[in-house]
Amino acid sequence: MYHKVNKEIITEVNMYSKRKNNSYKIKNLLLIPVLIEEKLLQINQIYKDHNQEHFIKKQKHLTNNLYSLNVLNKKMKKYLHKIKNLKHLL
Repeated sequence: MYHKVNKEIITEVNMYSKRKNNSYKIKNLLLIPVLIEEKLLQINQIYKDHNQEHFIKKQKHLTNNLYSLNVLNKKMKKYLHKIKNLKHLL
């Protein structure tokens, strides 16, 4: 499920960069890995699986990078809009 959610986040971030206003969907999708992680950590406290800890750490890193990509994407979109508004002044 983790992989599927991250793929969906990537798809939505790409769509956002193509002018689709789906930022709420991206925010909601970014919450899902946190919920999965919390549940996995609870389960892992019982079983102490080091592979699971490594997996969670990698997925958390990936989700954080996807969030950063989304933030950068929003900033870029905002600056492009400003540049377009300045073009007509020239």
